Amino acid sequence: AETAIIPPIVKLPVSPINICAGKELYHKNPINAPTNALKKTTNKQKNIEFVVFTGNNISKPSKNNLEEFIRIANELAVPYYVVIGNKDVNSQKDFGKREYISLLKKKNKAHRKIITPNYVFQKNNIVFIVADGAKEFIPSSIGYYKNDMLSWIKSQLNRYEDKKVVIIQHFPLLPSKTKEMYN
Repeated sequence: AETAIIPPIVKLPVSPINICAGKELYHKNPINAPTNALKKTTNKQKNIEFVVFTGNNISKPSKNNLEEFIRIANELAVPYYVVIGNKDVNSQKDFGKREYISLLKKKNKAHRKIITPNYVFQKNNIVFIVADGAKEFIPSSIGYYKNDMLSWIKSQLNRYEDKKVVIIQHFPLLPSKTKEMYN
């Protein structure tokens, strides 16, 4: 895993933050083995303040799969935040964003006040904007950001213009030139 340190802006008292990126967690057998491995590794670290799961947190959209993911993630020693990925929701299978967020809200302390897939949280004077681009009606590996969501992001950037901001989302900002993007 790579670690990046964001240097502080001279004007603001910002602590460095370590960012660790990992691959998708749901592909291995048993299905919860990668999440268990992350839990063990994370809980041994002393300087981790929170974890962000950036989508494709479950292999197929269902209440049971999400409950199993949450059960393991709740064993982390730190708060965690969740971004919805293209494999996480499908309203045609009766498991859309509303059901996903509702279950997270009930079972994850960090999500108790979060009511939509787009939300903001702050750590160490850094603002994290979580942007949802998942399509729940016809899931796709290509994200889609509606104008009202882009306006919301812009309003959050204006609101926190005096702070460092990190935008977290599942989909790449620019389209891939490879077939991998369309899997």
